[in-house]
Amino acid sequence: MITNYLVGKFVLFVDHTNLEAISEKLLTSSLTTSQIVNIVSLQPIVSLSSQPISIPTAFAQSRSESTLYLPLAELCQTYKICDIFKLIHRHKSQQTVKQIIGWISVKNVESDFHVPYFEYLANVVVTIKDSVNLSIVSRKSSGSVTKKLFQYQCRDGQLHVKEVKQEIVNKVVEPTIEPESLTTFKINVDEEELVARNALKLPYERSSDNEPQQSKIIYHPDSDDDVDEEDPDDDLDI
Repeated sequence: MITNYLVGKFVLFVDHTNLEAISEKLLTSSLTTSQIVNIVSLQPIVSLSSQPISIPTAFAQSRSESTLYLPLAELCQTYKICDIFKLIHRHKSQQTVKQIIGWISVKNVESDFHVPYFEYLANVVVTIKDSVNLSIVSRKSSGSVTKKLFQYQCRDGQLHVKEVKQEIVNKVVEPTIEPESLTTFKINVDEEELVARNALKLPYERSSDNEPQQSKIIYHPDSDDDVDEEDPDDDLDI
């Protein structure tokens, strides 16, 4: 039964097929433990434009185990979309509502942003892709998201699903490119070359591991230099 996967306050069915005409009947047969209440059939019908967040009087007196059914494609054609969003927010916080189930047919929605926004509000999104396949995305309060694929059948007035096991595709390992294959020069060194390279002392390297000695300046005078050690400042004409 598909009801085993519909755990959430707001469940959204995104229909890419023509099941909208029998959607309420499918839900009524599948959710045998709940009373399905279609908001459109409530009397008196409250205009969402005038009272966007008011709960209809008939529904306010319904039992706590009731499940509210929202034919979203029909509501979008009748009321302002912003009022429908407010209505969903209000019902999600009501204790008298056990669950909200919205059904929206993609082909009957004029604006492209309606479906993504409803999906954002939903705790569970059931996407009916074609006459065989559907997917269920569940969002938990902890922030984790799970997605499962199913094959479904409409049998005995109910929606029966069977989970499709996804095959694990082995990742193709790309061959490793050796750097030497990209040039004619030898890049790697063998053991003998490595020993010789480590033994080579460059001019800026110390010649020993002893403590460094104090630096000295050694000057060798030229033949033209007039060095008088008795009067070193003689050349300054002082």
